[in-house]
Amino acid sequence: MSISHATSPNPSLSNSMAAAAHHRTDIDGLRGLAILSVVLYHASASLLPGGYVGVDIFFVISGYLITGIILKDLAEGHFSLRRFYARRIRRIYPALLTVLTTCLIAGAFLLLPSEYASLGRHISASSVFISNFTLLKEAGYFDTLSDFKPLLHLWSLAVEEQFYLIWPLLLWGAWRMRSVALLLVLLVAFSHIFSLTLTPLKASESFYLPYSRFWELLVGGLLAYAEFKRPSLRLSARIRTALSIGGCLLIGVAFVWFTKASAYPSWRAMLPVLGSVAILAAGMQSRLNRAFFSSTPMVQLGNISYPLYLWHWPLLAFVRILSGGEGTPSMRAAAVGIAVVLASLTTRYIERPIRFGSLRQSSRVIILLFIALLMLGLAGRAVKNAHGLAQWRGLNSQLLEDLDDSYGYKKTKVPCGFEHIRSDWCVKSREGAADAVVYGDSHADHLFPGLADDTGRNWLLIGQPGCPPLKDVRVFNRTENHCIEKNDSALEAITHTASIRTVVLAALGPYYMSNESFSPEHHGKNEARYVTVESTRADETGLDKATLYYNGLDRTIRLLEKAGKNVVLVVDVPELDFMPERCLRRPVELLAEVPCGVERARVNARTSHYRAVIERLAKAHPNVRVFDSYPYMCDETMCYAGNADMLYYRDSHHLSLRGSRMLMGHLVTWLKSGGKQTHAPSTR
Repeated sequence: MSISHATSPNPSLSNSMAAAAHHRTDIDGLRGLAILSVVLYHASASLLPGGYVGVDIFFVISGYLITGIILKDLAEGHFSLRRFYARRIRRIYPALLTVLTTCLIAGAFLLLPSEYASLGRHISASSVFISNFTLLKEAGYFDTLSDFKPLLHLWSLAVEEQFYLIWPLLLWGAWRMRSVALLLVLLVAFSHIFSLTLTPLKASESFYLPYSRFWELLVGGLLAYAEFKRPSLRLSARIRTALSIGGCLLIGVAFVWFTKASAYPSWRAMLPVLGSVAILAAGMQSRLNRAFFSSTPMVQLGNISYPLYLWHWPLLAFVRILSGGEGTPSMRAAAVGIAVVLASLTTRYIERPIRFGSLRQSSRVIILLFIALLMLGLAGRAVKNAHGLAQWRGLNSQLLEDLDDSYGYKKTKVPCGFEHIRSDWCVKSREGAADAVVYGDSHADHLFPGLADDTGRNWLLIGQPGCPPLKDVRVFNRTENHCIEKNDSALEAITHTASIRTVVLAALGPYYMSNESFSPEHHGKNEARYVTVESTRADETGLDKATLYYNGLDRTIRLLEKAGKNVVLVVDVPELDFMPERCLRRPVELLAEVPCGVERARVNARTSHYRAVIERLAKAHPNVRVFDSYPYMCDETMCYAGNADMLYYRDSHHLSLRGSRMLMGHLVTWLKSGGKQTHAPSTR
């Protein structure tokens, strides 16, 4: 992320002395603050909830320095695109090649085939700096957890390089037309308005798309242009110190106020961006810049900021992958420590010889670096196309299949034909009139494969991700979710279909009732501002989530019973606090064997309010039957992710195909036997 202060790839001795004289160590220190915040946030979001804004600080610094370099070259009449991109390659490629190569090799020994194939795809995207677009395509409800992607962080490097693909040309054209200021102002305005408009509508697109991020680099460029035009502007040391303090306050507010649940970038990015601009504008005459940002620890951290940015996230991601969750604090601390060591070694033995040593004069090195990165990208593509080299590594193919997407089966099923319900949420097990339905959120969806094997009924699925079957209750999951309309359409379809006699209701109930996360996929996403449960009824304003869940499900059951339906409530499967990949043997095992399950006491604590709601509903509706999943997933001490022959789960809370068939086989048998149970099973 950090950019060289060098003003020319081949400076004379006098130019080198001038560059040294004007080298601003406070900028190195600001980079140090940026990388420190990012690393702390990635190691544990609780350490610095808004630490991810360090990337925005990097963007501003980058735009400021590179625009200043280009303006200086234009003014002196020796601007060259060839030299510009040669500098970029010398700066970016050596460390990037080192990290990507290491990840590709390590992945062959540590990752499962699906994980290795994903890594190969991301290496391929990183080699041509399109990671942000690749990650955007992958974003979705059933996507692999982002924290388990070793190259997730390279989206920001992709945005930066996409910017520098066009910015030198635009700046050169504007220079010739004497309209640099106009160009900067217009582009900043356009990009920022685009970001402000898009974030509330499509948060992922706004986060990853370059058009909503370019303004951050351009604001740094605007400051560089202002200083270029008025190099002799004199501000007192007191004013400069005040600017620096104000900038630190803005960044500090972002560090502690923002969280991963905050819609971003939106207007919030203005805090770290304007804060960074203020600190840069303050310069070395600011006491704070001299005392803090120019201090030896901050400067040294800033000097390794780029390789440290590259190294820290893959190491943390590998810890999460191998542990199946967050990993212990000591594991994450060790990963960060190793990243610092590797970053220091990369800077000393790889970056500096190429950037500042004898190799910097060689155009052959530039060509070799460029070709090497393209070849590495092709190697990543080959790994992806070979499905992670699964056939070469002797892993249990049946257990690996349990981790595959369990929802492709719907392509072989019959569309339900309801006009107002999306076809990908609604299918039947076979042709003809449906006589039973499983209805709810994605936890209805994951029950359907097992129910579809039932030869005695034609099952209908209405599984709407993120929408539990609650009448007159809306759920907001960061972005707006129209659960009211979805549930009204589903209930209308079910109640007006005379052939349907049995309705199974299923949902990830504990998730909606709690303000605390449990599964890795929901880490940090259960806080009140992220998952909001609200009633449309005025008399239910201010009620807690468990009460709203009860009221909404109670209204759904009453409506179904009034329509003459037999209602079955499924007590949801236990959530795991790890990913089920933890249960599999990897090509090389680095961590001690860990249990393939969660302690029953922790599961009981997580689900106590949920099971109390189920018990209340069973008492309020004596004809409702309750099917408890726990006897088939748990014993007295543990709830399991699988056994030696099968993984019950495909992720931390969705059943695999075989897990669905196992559990729903018991439910079908239970239904055939009459299922006389009329109260919620007691928690063991």
